[in-house]
Amino acid sequence: MNLKILEFRKRNPLSAKGKFYVDGQCQDCDVCRELAPSVFTRCDSEGISYIAKQPVTKEEFQMVEEVVEMCSEQAIRSDGLKLDWDAHPPFKRYEEMSPSEKDEYNALGRKN
Repeated sequence: MNLKILEFRKRNPLSAKGKFYVDGQCQDCDVCRELAPSVFTRCDSEGISYIAKQPVTKEEFQMVEEVVEMCSEQAIRSDGLKLDWDAHPPFKRYEEMSPSEKDEYNALGRKN
């Protein structure tokens, strides 16, 4: 599996399908929710942000583009329309992964 697909599978499973998504690097810094509150929300149980709804208006797109640039962890991705959301489901919680899924996930060298 190529690196782009592996990265895509690290997305937050709560993110609404579309162009933008939040990957597993989210540190819950609150920048996205402050700059684009109509698009981003927080998953309290996981302590991370996600795209509650894809941007629709020009203003929302501008806000999200700004958030993509401002995210210190580069956790907000904008290539979601180029990838198949159904063919490449997000990884499960790390604790629930099989050994082979953990190997794929860890191959990226990023946090759990």
